[in-house]
Amino acid sequence: MRKGMLIVALWALSGCNAHPPTKSTVAKTEVNQLSTAQEAPRVAAANYTAAAQINVQMGLEYLKQGHTALAKSKLLHALKLDPSSAASHSAMAYFWETVQENKEAEREYRKALRLTKQKGAVYNNFATFLCRQNRYLEADKTFKLALEDKSYPESANVFENAGLCAAKNRNFAGAEHYLQNALRHDPSKDDVLLELARVQFSMGHLNQAKTSLEHYKKHHTPSAEAVYVEWKIAQALHNTEEAIALEFTLKSQYPDFLDESKLEEASS
Repeated sequence: MRKGMLIVALWALSGCNAHPPTKSTVAKTEVNQLSTAQEAPRVAAANYTAAAQINVQMGLEYLKQGHTALAKSKLLHALKLDPSSAASHSAMAYFWETVQENKEAEREYRKALRLTKQKGAVYNNFATFLCRQNRYLEADKTFKLALEDKSYPESANVFENAGLCAAKNRNFAGAEHYLQNALRHDPSKDDVLLELARVQFSMGHLNQAKTSLEHYKKHHTPSAEAVYVEWKIAQALHNTEEAIALEFTLKSQYPDFLDESKLEEASS
């Protein structure tokens, strides 16, 4: 199964297109935020919203760095500044999931959905949460709700996430459908081809899997995962010489990966 992770559109939730702040930017912004808090009674509503967005970005950056206490403080402050912000509630939901408070996470996601008309990003993130909780049917329904929001620009990410979730649930036909749609909506997402090859291999569609992998290799340097999938396909197609060469590559260049993959297959 895929070693990657479902995509969480964290920075889209903040309502900003900027990259996450650097440590120096975070430090400077904290000083500004202290001043903002002291002047809060005189700040217009629009500035509260902007300040909340900044705190969401800072909270997510702290969470990424593993500073959970600081992250929680910033996210709670964002909610205080703008309680009606779906982005703030979505970010708080991700925080709760990160610290394994899943009931609180679900409650915040549902609050976020009630607070916004453009629900695509929230549905996408809520669905990835449900999938990580192994609530596959609920996750699939929620991904489909995300796709119904035609104003959400990241539909390719929704299709990819839905495909990864379906593959995790061993619904390979569904996974293939979603992943192919991800590529149709964004052909530049060529990393999806590796997962598509893996799914097609699991379905016994060996020639399709080989084709998908060949397309993937045109855009990517060799990796342990790609060589492993190629080896499995060569074995299944009885391409003995190719399989022997690929096995040698795995043993000589990625010995730990080969051992881990065999253990995973034995336990699945």
